[in-house]
Amino acid sequence: MKDRTESVRVHYAKATSARVVRFIIAMATVATQSIILCAYAAPLEASADTTPGDALQEIVVTAEKRESTVQKTPISMTAISGDELLAQGVASVAAVASETPGISMRSAGPGQTEYEMRGLSSTGGSSPTVGFYLDEIPLTAPSAASAGKVAIDPDLFDLNRIEVLRGPQGTLYGSSSEGGTIKLVTNKPTLDRFEGAAQSIESDTDGGGFNYGGNAMVNLPLSDHVAALRLVGSYKYADGFVDYKTVSPFPIGYNNGTCFLSICVRGNVASAPVVHDDKRANWERLEGGRADLLLQPSDSLSINLLFMEQDLSMGGLGQVDIPPGPDVSLTHYQPFALSEPFYDRFAIYAGTLKYGFDAAELTSATAYWQRTSSFTGDVSEQFDVAGMTYFGGASYPFLPVQYSETNHTQQTSQEVRLASTTDGRLQWLVGGYFQNYTSTWQQYSANPAYAYLSVPTVPGGNPLTENPLGLFQETNNPYSIKQYALFSQSSYLLTDSLKATLGLRWYRYQSNLVYSEAGIISQTGNATALTGGVATNDSGYNPKINISYAPNTGLTVYADASRGFRPGGLNIPTPVALCGIQVPLSYGPDFVWNYELGEKAKLFDGRFTVHADYFYMRWSGVQQQLGLVCGSVYTANAGLAVSYGPELEIAAELTAGLEFTVGGAYTQASIKSVNPAVAGDTLGPTKVLEDGTALVDVPRYTMSSSLKYTKPLADGLDLTARLDATRIGPMWDFAYYYEQLAAYTLLRGRIGLFRDKRWSGSLFVDNIANKHAITTINNTGYSISIPSLTRGSVTQPRTAGLDVQFRF
Repeated sequence: MKDRTESVRVHYAKATSARVVRFIIAMATVATQSIILCAYAAPLEASADTTPGDALQEIVVTAEKRESTVQKTPISMTAISGDELLAQGVASVAAVASETPGISMRSAGPGQTEYEMRGLSSTGGSSPTVGFYLDEIPLTAPSAASAGKVAIDPDLFDLNRIEVLRGPQGTLYGSSSEGGTIKLVTNKPTLDRFEGAAQSIESDTDGGGFNYGGNAMVNLPLSDHVAALRLVGSYKYADGFVDYKTVSPFPIGYNNGTCFLSICVRGNVASAPVVHDDKRANWERLEGGRADLLLQPSDSLSINLLFMEQDLSMGGLGQVDIPPGPDVSLTHYQPFALSEPFYDRFAIYAGTLKYGFDAAELTSATAYWQRTSSFTGDVSEQFDVAGMTYFGGASYPFLPVQYSETNHTQQTSQEVRLASTTDGRLQWLVGGYFQNYTSTWQQYSANPAYAYLSVPTVPGGNPLTENPLGLFQETNNPYSIKQYALFSQSSYLLTDSLKATLGLRWYRYQSNLVYSEAGIISQTGNATALTGGVATNDSGYNPKINISYAPNTGLTVYADASRGFRPGGLNIPTPVALCGIQVPLSYGPDFVWNYELGEKAKLFDGRFTVHADYFYMRWSGVQQQLGLVCGSVYTANAGLAVSYGPELEIAAELTAGLEFTVGGAYTQASIKSVNPAVAGDTLGPTKVLEDGTALVDVPRYTMSSSLKYTKPLADGLDLTARLDATRIGPMWDFAYYYEQLAAYTLLRGRIGLFRDKRWSGSLFVDNIANKHAITTINNTGYSISIPSLTRGSVTQPRTAGLDVQFRF
């Protein structure tokens, strides 16, 4: 089995253990030296002769729900301004995540990306481990989508900034921020001037086609200094690069026409005759808009009303078949010409009121949003394998089966908080939160020709009358959760340089699942539905303790201990007739304690910054997705896991116009002690869950660097060139088997002309080396996984184009 897995799908890391050790030592050494250097450094305020532009940009953030800067905020975080995103040509959160230390992700394409931080994988459970916010709006992922706990994928045009907060944010952000939080902060209407912006991007992808799109923004003052409206619109079409080929006769393989689990091997599909070729099937189309109304009747009162809507559609998934793998072709091979469209729509309605008192500010954030995503998949090969395994070997017929999935999600949330605004030694914040979330997961797959495979309800019954539609699977699973919380966080300056911060959040949740499932691969084995329901609830506290030392404006050193949690959830019953066992219908919450030491240093009049930290996390009751031999999956509390490692970000203005950045993280995340209740359970048939098992979807290391050069050509006209490199280390993932994916490196470059802030034109090349790397596997698990086929998400091939922007 090991040889077969290595030869067919497993992409083992090429980095040796010695390189990993050197990487850890290098990062730890840099962090230690920076702390020592800054501890003895003189105050680092900018000197009087510092010229504008010498210092690196400071970004105002609201990570602690009050305005500060990254340098002054004593937590591990990264912030990127909207202007910098545009200058880099970054248009998606996934692109930001790939270059940010401490973040990992699994993705089947736009709108289907799940984020993790510091080794806290979201593959199990019904809630994500990373919170996702648009302004004040928590956007919880669907509870049971096949693609995972996927976040929305908004276009990033006219964004003020992105804030990435690493580590548990349980005090201020609640249950969905167990591993960290991603915040998208939009530009707000400007009351005193008319302004606008536009962007046009055209490009071509190697082996694909022509991509094009545009964005526009206009800001309209409605009443001088009282009201303004900001309108943003986006459109994008990206051609595909994965072909869907129908081959006939389909080379079944499967060990000469039989398939018994581990000895099931796929035929040579790459050599089979092609009867239909749907080229570039994974095209993408995005249309969206945002309307933001700001009312400010007085200096004390402001009301912000936001509406945002976006439609995203794809012709197919950006996944290739393994075997044969991306080195052979970027192709999905099919026995029948079945399409795999994906559609994702969300609409957000939000209102934020702020009222300033003499010494405090009241904030009320109300939001309602709804999201619908649907996917249709080709599962003919999956069900053929299942049929041969369980229903008759080589005599089993090969017929087309499409699988459809729909996720309806909606949420109402309300947060009210009061925060101090004085400059005294004591800063405080208190608030309350309520969330009402519902998500319905529906699945359907059938072919009347399979009716005879039904399991009769009673001995001697007629399968054809028990399941006349040949129903493989039909489910309807409404899930709901209500959460309540009270929270407070206060900081006090013990001395002019030493600050202590204490936070506490009380929470309570109630969750409920009602399930209905029928079909050949359900418990009943026919069209008779099995129905039921399970409910769970819990309450508790999330504390936070932070001590920071800032002897001058150029140095902040901090120590942090914080707790996060994720609600428990519910499993859908497994088909006992096929899988041989019934899994527990519920699992409990999991909790994490994070211990962290870090520093933020600013040197040489602000032209050099180094932010470094080392974290250690204990994750109790880990909600881990486990796999059964029959191809079904379920979630269990796997035991105690630990995750630890250094994180580092360095930025330097090397000379006038030459800027260099480098960042990275090393993460060791594994099960330390397996829960005896699940001892012997598996991550796929080849991997028993045991002490030391690496957590999935966690790259061992990530590194990114950039070099940017700006050359003034004339008054207000600059030439800018930049080169970016990203290295993603090896990581474990799990489809039918528990597999290791290889490390890979991506390069991208841009060169352009910039006239003040009025216009720019840039030529760019993404994925310069045209690397076809597998990033994750079987992100869409469909109904079942099979041993003979893995589908892997692949990086977009080399793409070159032109980016033109205007402002007025």
